[in-house]
Amino acid sequence: MRIYPNFIATLSLAGALSISATLPTAATQTRDRDALQKTLLATTTGDKAAGRAIFDKVCASCHKLGDAGKEIGPDLTTIAATRKRPEIIESLLWPSRVIADQYQPVLIQTKDGDIFSGLVMKENARAVTLVTAEHPETPVEILKSKIQERQKSTVSAMPENLLDAYTPDQIAGLIALLLSGGK
Repeated sequence: MRIYPNFIATLSLAGALSISATLPTAATQTRDRDALQKTLLATTTGDKAAGRAIFDKVCASCHKLGDAGKEIGPDLTTIAATRKRPEIIESLLWPSRVIADQYQPVLIQTKDGDIFSGLVMKENARAVTLVTAEHPETPVEILKSKIQERQKSTVSAMPENLLDAYTPDQIAGLIALLLSGGK
């Protein structure tokens, strides 16, 4: 059995495999996000250059901001027009709390036992094409005749703990960059 999503935990090999059994029951937290959220809410400024470095390294593989990045996840260029600062902070710290319908990942188990997780890029009567977090440049086409089970995932394609390597000041810079539309 091959497993392709980035967030699927270990599977029980005994008995029937249900896709929902592959989801973690609780996100592993390597830092106190509640405290970080309070710090970020209290910080009203940030170094956009530091934010650009984070965006280029971490976010651009899935998100557009101005002319930079890819169009897999939401375009962040105009996020300030639709989301307030506290909502942006929450989305960065807890990406699975609110997932827009058009970015809702799906889990697919094939009759061969392979499990895929990704965003539906294209679908027709014959196949579903997914973009996966592991290989966003190489979409995966799965024939519908080979699908055993398919369901929506409650886990965002944006990984938890994505910003754990960065200081609150650096994250504040990312937030400032997002609020500026990348300018």
